[in-house]
Amino acid sequence: MSLSNFARMVGVLLAVLLCASSAGTKPAVNGGASRTQKQGTFYKTKPRFEWPGGKGANYRVVLWRLPSIAGQQRVAVYDILNHSERSWVPPDDLDFQARYELFVYNEAMAIVTSWGFTIGFQPPTVIYPQPNAKVRNLSPEIRINPSDYPYVFYSFEISEAPTFDKIAEEGWVAHQENVRTFPGLDKELGTADDIRFLSWSTRQVLAPNKTYFWRVRSYYYSQADLATTPKPLKENAEGKAESTGSFTIPAQSGSDSLANVTQITRDSANTMQPALNKKYDLSYISQNPDESSEIRVAGVQVQRGTPVFDTGREEFTKSVKGSKDRWPQWDVDGEGLFFSSDRSQGTANVWYKRRDARGYTQLTFHNVPAEAPSISKDGNRVAYQVRNNENGTGSAIWVVGRDGRSATELGAGEQPKFSPDGRRIAFAMADFLGVKQIWIMDANGGNRVQITNEACTEGQACEGSQSPVWHPQGNRLIFVSDTKSGNNDLWMAETEGARMVQLTNYLGEDIDPEFTADGRYLLFASRRGGKIFHIWMGEFAVN
Repeated sequence: MSLSNFARMVGVLLAVLLCASSAGTKPAVNGGASRTQKQGTFYKTKPRFEWPGGKGANYRVVLWRLPSIAGQQRVAVYDILNHSERSWVPPDDLDFQARYELFVYNEAMAIVTSWGFTIGFQPPTVIYPQPNAKVRNLSPEIRINPSDYPYVFYSFEISEAPTFDKIAEEGWVAHQENVRTFPGLDKELGTADDIRFLSWSTRQVLAPNKTYFWRVRSYYYSQADLATTPKPLKENAEGKAESTGSFTIPAQSGSDSLANVTQITRDSANTMQPALNKKYDLSYISQNPDESSEIRVAGVQVQRGTPVFDTGREEFTKSVKGSKDRWPQWDVDGEGLFFSSDRSQGTANVWYKRRDARGYTQLTFHNVPAEAPSISKDGNRVAYQVRNNENGTGSAIWVVGRDGRSATELGAGEQPKFSPDGRRIAFAMADFLGVKQIWIMDANGGNRVQITNEACTEGQACEGSQSPVWHPQGNRLIFVSDTKSGNNDLWMAETEGARMVQLTNYLGEDIDPEFTADGRYLLFASRRGGKIFHIWMGEFAVN
């Protein structure tokens, strides 16, 4: 115990003795733990206590800290006289693993209620995967209910053995700023039915037809610890608690509705987010070992109607001090790229670069990440997403002129994509359960229509439907969904009708769809070929 805490307790104890003598009545506040009516463990350092009573009544609230060593005296931490509420919360944090007793007296000094309790370290509650679950995703996600105590870091481990002596993947995630919150049935944030969880996904590709073991640990720190050390060491934690379980990845199975699926890139780094211009030039991002990324371009030759991409890649952008250049989108003339980058001030914004120029032009200046640009048919407007933690969906869609002027918010949503005629925008938006759905709206933000209405498979966690792209004819949308199997696959939905078709059906995450201008071929990023993402292409053969 710190010297300041000890001095505080001594001062309170003297106050208790003075109050008791002045009251003329000595209340029975020295009862042992057996006197308490309720026993339990709290996981908040400022637990809330409530009791029944009438209006206008006053209470005396006395909190004792019990000795941890035989022979020591119990210490009165608080003695509150004339307390008029029927509930009480300690004004200061109580100590972990310490034993306490709380007594509440009425005006006649009779005990109204009493608690014997400990402030404990809360084991993480894992929402997904459930015990002994079958998980089709080769890079599975673990979701937990966040702790009641905010100053926690979570350790995630996946092992090939229950002894955890051979860790396949691990992560270290702070509680603060990583808890995702969605409004519940009342569609309002900040109410009792809010949905809250924290998630972590493996970056490695695990093997099918194999059982893995997971362990999640909560490491507890003080507020002062995290104020001085943003990424604390595990051994400096005040305490920890853990939960364990296992899951099995079934054998590889499935087939594609796409024909003649072939691998385009074979880089040693992750290659993702393909974008094509009308001349079939392919832009994509290449991720560096430090997780920074830059944009590359591959030329193309069309042989017998089939695009064949060059093996030599043009370096279109260069990462600056570990910056991330992402989400490339070709300008309408195919000679410039819109993209997002955090190369200035460390916050992602929308940028533009011509193929024949060395300079970069910043179009947006948000102080929160602005990403995923999409250019309109006439080339005059750019739609993009901006992080927004206040609207319940986590992001909002904005439109800005290609000159960077007249930025306007269109409402909640993310990953906007202009239709081929430029009159509509497809986008993703989380529903009240936190599951993303595909929507369409007019280019001015009005007339919103929901296209998908999917739910997570029982017992699984999922993101939902996201990353929509238009078929060049404008009557179909291709998007990524993990709602049916927990694994990201490509799906097609008709914009006028209820038909949905699964296009890919393999373990190993298929993401980032992109059509050729004639709608004949669909490009996408996938980890089906190994542990990293590559660009693949298949012939779109769906009638």
